[in-house]
Amino acid sequence: MDVRRQQILLSRRIALFAGVAAPMVYVATVAFGAAQRPGYSHVSNAISELVEAGQGAGLQPFFLTYNVLVIIFAFALCADPGCPNRRLDIGAFMLGFGGALGLLMAFFPMDPRGSPATFPGLVHLVIAGAMSISSMACLLCFALGWRTQADSKARSIGTLASLAVVFVSGALAAFLAANGSPLMGLFERVTIGAYLIWMLAVAVDTLRRPGSTQHLN
Repeated sequence: MDVRRQQILLSRRIALFAGVAAPMVYVATVAFGAAQRPGYSHVSNAISELVEAGQGAGLQPFFLTYNVLVIIFAFALCADPGCPNRRLDIGAFMLGFGGALGLLMAFFPMDPRGSPATFPGLVHLVIAGAMSISSMACLLCFALGWRTQADSKARSIGTLASLAVVFVSGALAAFLAANGSPLMGLFERVTIGAYLIWMLAVAVDTLRRPGSTQHLN
């Protein structure tokens, strides 16, 4: 193995740790932000309300850090050139695309409840919808890609289970939000939590596998 190849594999392995750090950063940011805001509820309030217009500017750097880590992790999951798998490449792209959308969302904060709709607030909703679609596309592509690999059947099944949770809870969260239900925040957290757990599990599993620096897919 030449030096250049070794450097690439080492960089990929280091980048895998971004998949471990990203969920931790996200959870810590949400927990800290909620603790600093009296009356905020993890059951009824949306996560975006922590950084809505006029609120939570101090939290934005941490959410931006999360999204940068997601993008780095997506690069680490790109299929190895010596063992191409287009579905995994697309899954990695959708993962990184979701992170890029998260960075963009920082410029379009959510409108406070009860306030008139604004252009940034409407764009926020559009970006949030695109992130939901990219997340599900990411999970689907990885599930299909790993299904064809003998040593990744469990990964495929686990990813399909995560996709099912994200799809059902995400749909319920959207429905509850549209109807002003006080349970919207809970189901939003179930949706995001399932995605974060999947990300962490994949990162840890890949790091633990022998030869993960040679065949990250």
